[in-house]
Amino acid sequence: MLRELSRSLGACTKERHAMDILKASDVSRLECVGKLYDHHNISRIALPVYVGNAKVRFSATKLLEDRGKPISIHAFNQLMLAAGFLEEKTRHSTTKGIKKFKALTLTGLKFGENLISPQNNKEVQPHYYEDSFDELLTIIMKQGG
Repeated sequence: MLRELSRSLGACTKERHAMDILKASDVSRLECVGKLYDHHNISRIALPVYVGNAKVRFSATKLLEDRGKPISIHAFNQLMLAAGFLEEKTRHSTTKGIKKFKALTLTGLKFGENLISPQNNKEVQPHYYEDSFDELLTIIMKQGG
C-alpha cells in the first residue's frame, strides 16, 4: 500500500511538471487529475466538475488557411477591428516598453475565446469557433467592403 501511494505521488509530481512546462489550462489540468484519479482508483468526489464550452476553436490563421486564404490575416484583423469584434490592448514589457496585442471584444466573444498566450501569460490570443467562423467571415467582409 505504501509503495503504491509513493508511486501515485511520483506520478502526480511528474504530471504537474508536464502541465507547468506545457502551460496547460485549468480545464486541461482538471481533466488530467481526473484521469490520474481514475487510474489509481481514487474517488473524484472532491474534484470540481467543469462545465464549460466544448466548441472546437483555432487561430484565425489556421481557419483562413483551411478555407484557402480568402483574405490575409492582416486584412482579417483590420476588418475585425473595424467591425468592433477585435480590440488592441497593451501591457508593459520589461524590455520593449509597451507591448500591443489583440483580444476579442464582448461582441467578438460570440465567435471565439481569448486564450492565455503561451508566450506570455499577461496577454491573450483570440481563437475562433470553427462552427461559426464562416458566419464571422461573411459579416466582416460585408461590413468592410
